Amino acid sequence: MSETEAEQTAVPLDDVDRDIIRELTTDGRMSITQVAENVHISRAHAYSRIARLTGEGVLTKFTALVDPIKAGPTVFRLRHPQGPAAFLAGTQGALAGDPRGSPHCAGGRRL
Repeated sequence: MSETEAEQTAVPLDDVDRDIIRELTTDGRMSITQVAENVHISRAHAYSRIARLTGEGVLTKFTALVDPIKAGPTVFRLRHPQGPAAFLAGTQGALAGDPRGSPHCAGGRRL
Protein backbone atom coordinates (compact mmCIF):
# COMPACT_ATOMS: atom_id res chain seq x y z
CA MET A 1 0.00 0.00 0.00
CA SER A 2 1.43 3.38 -0.96
CA GLU A 3 1.74 6.26 1.49
CA THR A 4 -1.12 8.09 -0.25
CA GLU A 5 -3.44 5.10 0.11
CA ALA A 6 -2.47 4.73 3.77
CA GLU A 7 -3.28 8.40 4.40
CA GLN A 8 -6.70 7.98 2.78
CA THR A 9 -7.68 4.89 4.76
CA ALA A 10 -10.60 5.55 7.09
CA VAL A 11 -9.81 5.51 10.79
CA PRO A 12 -12.16 3.34 12.84
CA LEU A 13 -14.34 5.59 15.01
CA ASP A 14 -16.66 4.64 17.83
CA ASP A 15 -19.61 6.58 19.26
CA VAL A 16 -17.39 8.54 21.68
CA ASP A 17 -15.12 9.64 18.81
CA ARG A 18 -18.15 10.72 16.79
CA ASP A 19 -19.58 12.62 19.77
CA ILE A 20 -16.27 14.44 20.28
CA ILE A 21 -16.11 15.31 16.57
CA ARG A 22 -19.70 16.60 16.72
CA GLU A 23 -18.89 18.80 19.72
CA LEU A 24 -15.74 20.24 18.17
CA THR A 25 -17.48 20.78 14.83
CA THR A 26 -20.12 22.80 16.66
CA ASP A 27 -17.52 24.84 18.57
CA GLY A 28 -13.84 24.36 17.73
CA ARG A 29 -12.86 26.53 20.70
CA MET A 30 -14.68 24.37 23.22
CA SER A 31 -12.47 23.43 26.17
CA ILE A 32 -11.52 19.82 26.73
CA THR A 33 -13.35 20.00 30.06
CA GLN A 34 -16.55 21.10 28.29
CA VAL A 35 -16.14 18.41 25.60
CA ALA A 36 -15.72 15.81 28.35
CA GLU A 37 -18.83 17.01 30.17
CA ASN A 38 -20.94 17.06 27.00
CA VAL A 39 -19.78 13.59 25.92
CA HIS A 40 -19.98 12.19 29.49
CA ILE A 41 -16.36 11.06 29.77
CA SER A 42 -13.47 12.15 31.99
CA ARG A 43 -11.32 15.13 31.03
CA ALA A 44 -8.27 12.87 30.72
CA HIS A 45 -10.19 10.51 28.44
CA ALA A 46 -11.35 13.44 26.26
CA TYR A 47 -7.79 14.75 26.07
CA SER A 48 -6.40 11.38 24.97
CA ARG A 49 -9.19 10.88 22.42
CA ILE A 50 -8.68 14.34 20.91
CA ALA A 51 -4.92 13.77 20.80
CA ARG A 52 -5.47 10.43 19.02
CA LEU A 53 -7.96 11.91 16.55
CA THR A 54 -5.53 14.73 15.81
CA GLY A 55 -2.55 12.39 15.54
CA GLU A 56 -4.39 10.09 13.13
CA GLY A 57 -5.43 13.03 10.96
CA VAL A 58 -9.16 12.80 11.68
CA LEU A 59 -9.08 16.28 13.20
CA THR A 60 -6.84 18.29 10.92
CA LYS A 61 -7.10 21.84 12.25
CA PHE A 62 -9.08 24.13 14.46
CA THR A 63 -10.20 27.34 12.83
CA ALA A 64 -12.39 30.39 13.25
CA LEU A 65 -15.13 31.36 10.83
CA VAL A 66 -15.33 35.08 10.15
CA ASP A 67 -18.54 36.92 9.29
CA PRO A 68 -17.36 39.04 6.32
CA ILE A 69 -20.09 41.65 6.82
CA LYS A 70 -19.26 42.26 10.47
CA ALA A 71 -15.48 42.01 9.99
CA GLY A 72 -15.45 44.18 6.89
CA PRO A 73 -13.97 43.57 3.47
CA THR A 74 -10.35 44.08 4.51
CA VAL A 75 -10.44 41.01 6.78
CA PHE A 76 -12.36 38.62 4.54
CA ARG A 77 -10.52 36.57 1.94
CA LEU A 78 -11.39 33.42 0.06
CA ARG A 79 -9.09 30.42 0.01
CA HIS A 80 -9.11 27.06 -1.71
CA PRO A 81 -7.32 24.03 -0.23
CA GLN A 82 -5.52 23.39 -3.55
CA GLY A 83 -4.36 27.00 -3.86
CA PRO A 84 -5.30 30.15 -5.76
CA ALA A 85 -5.38 28.56 -9.23
CA ALA A 86 -7.94 25.96 -8.12
CA PHE A 87 -10.01 28.69 -6.44
CA LEU A 88 -10.02 30.79 -9.61
CA ALA A 89 -10.90 27.78 -11.76
CA GLY A 90 -13.86 27.00 -9.50
CA THR A 91 -14.95 30.63 -9.48
CA GLN A 92 -14.79 30.86 -13.26
CA GLY A 93 -16.93 27.74 -13.56
CA ALA A 94 -19.47 29.05 -11.06
CA LEU A 95 -19.74 32.43 -12.74
CA ALA A 96 -19.87 31.16 -16.32
CA GLY A 97 -23.10 32.38 -17.86
CA ASP A 98 -24.01 34.51 -14.83
CA PRO A 99 -25.25 37.88 -16.19
CA ARG A 100 -24.17 39.65 -13.01
CA GLY A 101 -20.47 39.07 -13.48
CA SER A 102 -17.54 37.15 -14.84
CA PRO A 103 -14.28 35.86 -13.33
CA HIS A 104 -12.89 39.39 -13.70
CA CYS A 105 -15.83 41.60 -12.77
CA ALA A 106 -18.84 41.59 -10.50
CA GLY A 107 -21.95 43.50 -11.43
CA GLY A 108 -20.05 45.51 -14.02
CA ARG A 109 -17.31 46.54 -11.56
CA ARG A 110 -13.72 45.40 -12.04
CA LEU A 111 -12.44 43.24 -9.19
